[in-house]
Amino acid sequence: MATIKSIKVKAEVVFNDNAQYSFKFPIHNPVRMSLWEKDRRYSTPSETSSDTLINLNSPTEATIVFLSDYLDRNVIKEDIFFLGTFPVAIGNATILEIIYQP
Repeated sequence: MATIKSIKVKAEVVFNDNAQYSFKFPIHNPVRMSLWEKDRRYSTPSETSSDTLINLNSPTEATIVFLSDYLDRNVIKEDIFFLGTFPVAIGNATILEIIYQP
């Protein structure tokens, strides 16, 4: 069986007002949604989780895991990604730290 390589990062996530139609806030368990960069024509699955409650329109430190094959480069600190159901963003994530990158 093949192993799917993934990237794990710490990020500051902020969910906008449209997120209330996708999730019940505050979010306390891991949530799965698409993740993508600006100007990309495709997205990748991701899972976002936090040790603290995630509230609407409130910056929260969270852990995000997503497939490494999505990018053709390394993730770097301060990269910004969109979260939601592609192409509709309901939040964004700013990378604070790379925990694991193959």
